Amino acid sequence: MLSNQATEKLNTDKFNFPVDLLNIKTDTISGTNNTYKELRIPKNIGRAVIRKDTDEAIAIVGKDYHLVPHQDLFEEVTHQLEMSDRSFDDIEVIDNIYNKGAIVKRTIVCRDDKYKVAIPTKKQDDYQHLRLDVYNSYDMSMGFHFVIGGYGHYCSNLQVFQGKAFVQHYGKHTINLNAVGMVKDIGNLVDNYMIEASRMSHWGEVELREDWVVSFLKSTICKSSQHNAEKVNIKRLNMFTHLYNEEAKRWGYTLWSLYNALTHWATHDVDNKARTPKYQINRQVELRNKVFKSNSWNNLVAVA
Repeated sequence: MLSNQATEKLNTDKFNFPVDLLNIKTDTISGTNNTYKELRIPKNIGRAVIRKDTDEAIAIVGKDYHLVPHQDLFEEVTHQLEMSDRSFDDIEVIDNIYNKGAIVKRTIVCRDDKYKVAIPTKKQDDYQHLRLDVYNSYDMSMGFHFVIGGYGHYCSNLQVFQGKAFVQHYGKHTINLNAVGMVKDIGNLVDNYMIEASRMSHWGEVELREDWVVSFLKSTICKSSQHNAEKVNIKRLNMFTHLYNEEAKRWGYTLWSLYNALTHWATHDVDNKARTPKYQINRQVELRNKVFKSNSWNNLVAVA
C-alpha cells in the first residue's frame, strides 16, 4: 500500500503525451525525367511512432510491434504497489525521459526504515535502500524492464544481485506483452531483496588482499580472449582497479568496496558508455552473468 504522499510523487502526468503508429511514406525518383513520386512503405516492413502533441517521429518499429504507452505501464506499477501487502510511505521518485520520449525510466527509492539495511565498515557506516527501476521504450532499443535492487546511501549505484534478488523482469513490445504479470509479485521480490541485502551487511568488514582482487577481476569481468596472451582486458582491469581504490578510500579494502566498484561501472558514465538505460541494463546483465554467478565471486562471499 502507498501513503498519500507516495501516491502524489508517483503521478504519471509527465508521461501522458499521445503517440500513434502511422504508415511511412517516402519520395523516390521515377522515370527518365527524374520526377519525384510518393512511395508508401508496407506495414510489414515498418511503421513510425509519432508524438501527436509535437508531430515528431520518434521511432521506426517492426510489423509485430505493439504500442504500450509509458503512462499505462507506470500506472500499473503504482497500482501494484498500492495493492501490495507491503507498505511504502517514504519514497523518492526520479524520472528520466530520453530521445524526445522514445525511452523513459522511473526510479523509486524506498526510504522507509524497514527497507534500509546498514553496512558497517571500519571507516564509516553505509546504508542500502530498496530501489525499483522501471524502463520502457517506443524505439525497440529495449523492452519493458522492471528491476529491483538497492540504492547506496553515499552513491547512486544500482546494487545488483546474484540469484533471485537481482530481479529483472522484461518483455518485448509484441501483442503478447503482459506487463501486469511482471509486477504482480512485488511482495516476493521485496522479500528476496531484503534477504540478499541482509547478507551484504557484513561485506564492509571483509578485508581483501590486493592479489585476491586482481586475480578475481582477471578471471571474471576482465577476462577476454582477444587482447593478449594472458586473456585479460588490461584497459578494463586498470579501470576496475582504479574504481576499487577510489571506493577503498571511503570503505577500506573490503568486499563492499569491490562490490561498489563493480556496480559503479554498471550504472555510471564510465568510459562514456553507460549514459543510456540500454547500456546500463546491458552492463548489469554482464555483471550478473560474468561476476555474481561465478565461482570466484562465491568464494569471496563465502568468507563473509
